[in-house]
Amino acid sequence: MSDSKNLNCKAVLGPTNTGKTFYAVERMLSYKSGIIGVPLRLLAREIYDKIVEIRGTDFCALNTGEEKIIGEKAKYWVCTTEAMPLDKSYEFLAVDEIQLCADDERGHIFTERLIKARGTLETVFLGSLVMKKIIRKIIPEAQFLNKERFSSLSYIGKKNISKIGPRSAIVDFSVDRVYELAEQLRFAKGGAAVVLGALSPKTRNAQVELYQSGDVDHLVATDAIGMGLNLNINNVFFASNRKFDGHKIRELNLLELAQIAGRAGRHLQDGFFGETGKLKEIDKKVVYNIENNIFPTQEKIKWRNSCLDYSSAAALIQSLDKNINSSHLEKVKDVTDVATLKFLYKSSSFDFQTFSDHDVQLLWKVCQIPDFRKVSNQDHADIIVKLFSFIRDTGTIPDSWFAKEIKRLDDNQGDIDTLSKRLSFIRTWCFVANRGDWIEDSKGWRNATREVEDNLSESLHVKLTQRFVDLRRSVLVKRGMTQKENYQNFIVKNDGSIYIEDHLFGVLEGFNFILSGSETFEDKKKLMQGFRPFLQQHLKVLVEKFYSAPDREIDLSVNGEFSWNGGRVGVLEKGNNVYSPMVKAINFDELDIKQQKKIEKKLTIFLQEKTGTLIENLLRLKASNSFGGLARGFTHKYLENLGVIPKAQVLEEFKTIDSELKLKFKEFGVRFGYKVIYDGLGLKPESTKLRLALFNAYNKGELKMFIPPPGLITIPYNKNISKAQYMVAGFFIAGDKVIRVDMLERLFFMLKKFDQHDWFEPNASMLSIMGVGLKDFSDLMKSLGFESKTEKILLDSDEKNMKVTDDTRDEEISLTYEEEGEKLRVFIRKEKRLRNEKEKNKKTFPLNKKKRLRVNEKSKSIINRKSIDPDSPFASLKMLLKN
Repeated sequence: MSDSKNLNCKAVLGPTNTGKTFYAVERMLSYKSGIIGVPLRLLAREIYDKIVEIRGTDFCALNTGEEKIIGEKAKYWVCTTEAMPLDKSYEFLAVDEIQLCADDERGHIFTERLIKARGTLETVFLGSLVMKKIIRKIIPEAQFLNKERFSSLSYIGKKNISKIGPRSAIVDFSVDRVYELAEQLRFAKGGAAVVLGALSPKTRNAQVELYQSGDVDHLVATDAIGMGLNLNINNVFFASNRKFDGHKIRELNLLELAQIAGRAGRHLQDGFFGETGKLKEIDKKVVYNIENNIFPTQEKIKWRNSCLDYSSAAALIQSLDKNINSSHLEKVKDVTDVATLKFLYKSSSFDFQTFSDHDVQLLWKVCQIPDFRKVSNQDHADIIVKLFSFIRDTGTIPDSWFAKEIKRLDDNQGDIDTLSKRLSFIRTWCFVANRGDWIEDSKGWRNATREVEDNLSESLHVKLTQRFVDLRRSVLVKRGMTQKENYQNFIVKNDGSIYIEDHLFGVLEGFNFILSGSETFEDKKKLMQGFRPFLQQHLKVLVEKFYSAPDREIDLSVNGEFSWNGGRVGVLEKGNNVYSPMVKAINFDELDIKQQKKIEKKLTIFLQEKTGTLIENLLRLKASNSFGGLARGFTHKYLENLGVIPKAQVLEEFKTIDSELKLKFKEFGVRFGYKVIYDGLGLKPESTKLRLALFNAYNKGELKMFIPPPGLITIPYNKNISKAQYMVAGFFIAGDKVIRVDMLERLFFMLKKFDQHDWFEPNASMLSIMGVGLKDFSDLMKSLGFESKTEKILLDSDEKNMKVTDDTRDEEISLTYEEEGEKLRVFIRKEKRLRNEKEKNKKTFPLNKKKRLRVNEKSKSIINRKSIDPDSPFASLKMLLKN
């Protein structure tokens, strides 16, 4: 490499938060073309997005191996260090985090860039001051620019995770531990964003946005945040100081600790670092060195021979194993690509003796596919063999096979581990799709693999957020609600739902708060600790609002429960009698005794006003002393049944009630019907609802509560509903049906005009009153003590041939129903037994005393005789004798 290019080299060195990366990007954009290599795919995407905003997509390019976006006029390239295309010429070239030359896994790549990569006009290496001596040895002509940290970095000691303040990052190096810490933060602080090096850019950006936007105030990450990711972090806490470096688990060195701790404090904002969890306190000397940027000089960096021999597989391995005699370079240990090559050389079925130079070179390129899957050496080797065989034998990877592999991963269902595994698998195919010489329609496959990765990334972000973030708890913690009780951002909507900064916390039903979400008991308990101060303040206002609420806003159901504002607030319990139930408020956890008593007082007033208005007649009768004897007994039973009682149940008492007493009872709204004695006003819907509530409060143990269906007159009988409850509701039981009492009485009034001995046809009015069809009406009348018969009428075809006369015209409007293809008319009359009983009752219980005496004297012998059936021959004989 010519000394002239070295003359343009510059090393910009210093600790974190010195603006080194910003400086390099700014320098790059000042030239006509440039390229910058960074250690992380996530950081590359972050820088690419920034320069796109400045220069536009057409002039920018991104290449991370797995992701490649190249503008039509690309002049400015952002790449991972491994993916930097050095076969092109750039005016400006930069490599970030150059201290990674000492990394066991990737150091040889950075060393290769340090030794060979140059821009035509300017080359910049960014990193730690520990690299100054090494850079001076490799590039004696290099200029050095030392950068000072914008803010201080201080040690704040060990803190319990529940005591960690906002804008903090917790770092661990195990994915399982990262998840565990995120769970703890969800419980303690409302949640945390999760940043792992293996996340796709889309998932990482979505998680970082959670943190940057302030939705959560905490971040849990691996050392991915230590490589230049620019986040607004005030504090960094180490939960571990041990990591797996690709070969073994070891402790972080001083520079690695400082690199991660240095993420705290951005620009002029001071930063702090410490420990949490089980990690012991950091050694005081280490703390001092980190605070004062004192690090040991890097004496050696990793190196691997890049002048490879492709004459045979053995020669390639031998050239890769070549050592170097240098004071500042040392051969890197076998990493994934070399290890895979050696594994195949020893264990595969390939006949390496037949390999050409081209075959060996192809095999080496395929071996350099990163092992994103990390299942096993054998698994990775199997993929390498498959891809190598395809390309060697046919020139490209078959589209059908590649499509099948992608389709297998195109499934966004599953838990976090499942989605993460699919993402690691699709990363392999993203890398392969970006090799235009390995697969046809490389651009199409890049889009296909990117779409699958994006879908999986989105699903993974959702799963991570669902598992590790409770935005509601986060809002409470962030706003300091538990301390300040600042209610400005709390909104209670008309439906009772409560929001805090657009996050639904739950719903108020009456005075009962139902927390939304499917959290565990402990999660709910923790959330309620922060939410309770507001809730209690709101409930205090709500109780006052309830106390002054109009009666129309309160509802009393048939089961004796009071409701208001969408929820239960009280209940009726059994009292001394059916008219005096006890009123109890529902036991609400967030209300004190004084508030509970105030609710009970309001409900008691409400009930008194309701009963005084809706069952006024019953209350007046209950308070009256106007009746004595059997009439008083009737009154007691009538009131006990809440103003609706079958006549048969009080038949003896009814016999003693003369016209004068009936007039007195009428003053109290009592109606003496054919089947039922009832209070007409009490059968109105609201009155019925109240009477049922009183009945059910007094008579506990009902199998089923009866709620009268609005608009229906006749409904099926339910054996799980007691007869007493049906009667209180104003329904009379008739066989397998129950009928509204008031409508039944209207029907019997209509039937008065028909002679009890004659058959008559039901008319439309009767059916309308009962709310049934002709067939059901016929069955219903049987249940009510009537006889029913049917007559077949002519079919339509016969009617056409029949001459219409005045006698047949009436029959044309008769009601009919069809059964088995025949049209039937229905005829009704009193059942014989009931007709006889009615005759007997007329003679035994006349309307006045004189008539009764006359019947008893003149017809004594007749009374005990059997009544003559009007359809028998004896009835005709009787008529002849009479005439």
